[in-house]
Amino acid sequence: IRAGQQAPISPDAASSPSTDGSVVVWATDPLSGGDRSTWSVQSYDLASGAIATLASGMVAQSQRSVMLIGSHVVFAIDNPKVDAGSTGSRSLYMADLS
Repeated sequence: IRAGQQAPISPDAASSPSTDGSVVVWATDPLSGGDRSTWSVQSYDLASGAIATLASGMVAQSQRSVMLIGSHVVFAIDNPKVDAGSTGSRSLYMADLS
């Protein structure tokens, strides 16, 4: 994508985009595409045009949040509730792009 041009980079609906340098990361929308029960974290390299899946299989009811800092992708996942009375929790994960 050249400066000033517009083009879709995600094959399906997405949220929580983050960019740093020539890489864009985002969370897929579990309500579109093939598997409607889980979401994934994907990246797009502006220089090569390559799309990569960095993590997948997260439960769809999770709030999707993704951030790119340098070559590190950080994302949070809702953990399943232990029982009906629990408030639940979130886990933070990091993946390295290099």
